[in-house]
Amino acid sequence: MAKETRSKDYPKLKNYQPSRFMLPASHYDKAIDGIIASIMTLNRCLRN
Repeated sequence: MAKETRSKDYPKLKNYQPSRFMLPASHYDKAIDGIIASIMTLNRCLRN
C-alpha cells in the first residue's frame, strides 16, 4: 500500500467521493485539474 506523504492538516474537498479505483490516501486537486486542461488546450493549439 502507498505511504501517505502529505501532512495531516492538508486540505481536502468536503463532498468528494473517490472512485473504487483510487487509493484511500488519494484526493482530487481542482487546481491541478485546471493546469492539465490548460496544457491539453495548448497542445491542441500547437498541433494545428
